[in-house]
Amino acid sequence: MNLVVPNPNLTIADGALAPFKGAKYSTYLRDLIQNARDYKFPIHVPYKQLNDEQISLVKKVLVSIKVLIIFLKNLREKLIRFMYVLCLVVIVVIQIAPLVKDQD
Repeated sequence: MNLVVPNPNLTIADGALAPFKGAKYSTYLRDLIQNARDYKFPIHVPYKQLNDEQISLVKKVLVSIKVLIIFLKNLREKLIRFMYVLCLVVIVVIQIAPLVKDQD
């Protein structure tokens, strides 16, 4: 957990969770902070003062986000492959269309 929370003296709101520090994943931190009140989750308490149940919730959120990212990456790869095949089909149709037209 040291890589995820390099400085346990920080609060969640102050950036205790390293994976959320970059611009790429900052939206997840924003969502976590916005929803913290609904779950009565203390975002202004240093990470080292969170109880086991709260730390467990943080871990579950991190795992859920990791699973979502993996899913989206796989979806992106499938979409790229689909678009590649679609482009090939369009190219073939464009090349064959004049031949079919000439036969008419």
